[in-house]
Amino acid sequence: MQLGPVVKSRLARVFGLNVSLLERLMMRPMYSRDETAYSICGSYNPLLVTKLVKNYRSHSALLSLPSRLFYHKELLVCADERVASSLHNWEKLPKKGFPLIFHGLRVEKIRILLRSVDLPEIKVGSVEEFQGREYLAIIISTVRSSEDHLNEDARYVVGFLSNPKRFNVAVTRPKALLIMVGNPHILIKDPCFGAFLEYCAMNGACVGCDLPPEIEVLQGCD
Repeated sequence: MQLGPVVKSRLARVFGLNVSLLERLMMRPMYSRDETAYSICGSYNPLLVTKLVKNYRSHSALLSLPSRLFYHKELLVCADERVASSLHNWEKLPKKGFPLIFHGLRVEKIRILLRSVDLPEIKVGSVEEFQGREYLAIIISTVRSSEDHLNEDARYVVGFLSNPKRFNVAVTRPKALLIMVGNPHILIKDPCFGAFLEYCAMNGACVGCDLPPEIEVLQGCD
């Protein structure tokens, strides 16, 4: 569930150049994680797959959702407690001990704001620039806050929405604190971001603008 090549050529996609060798192997019956097939015909054998499940980077609250969405709840929290918990009582957290914030926002220009307060040392870049890296704290800006771009993103799979691999890479970079800024009324349309919003709402980690009605209902039912 890491990022693969960005392929815009329709012909290249037809010939499967957007799928890595490892991903193609994992789709074979011998390796494919299909619980139904496993129970019926036993095609999946965990002894044939060696998986690195120990995560030495992140706080448990930051690892819980990607573990459930992408890794069959198999990830193990093995991070240095002194690092992973170093920001879990930060005064700005809506819920102490849960170092994650979703800040709802309908208009904002992050780069201009950072320059205006003289913070040039903060790295700002696309998800691709952060793959393979890790930082104590990460702020994710879902910069496309307009429905006008959603069709293009879905068509080329290059936007932040409609790409679970980009989502997974983005939310698994921080060690101790994750803050996501975005428009929840747009993000709710994507399954991964929808799950993220629900996770934040259930744990009292949402601040900023009003939430979509379906998330508010879920929050009220907790």
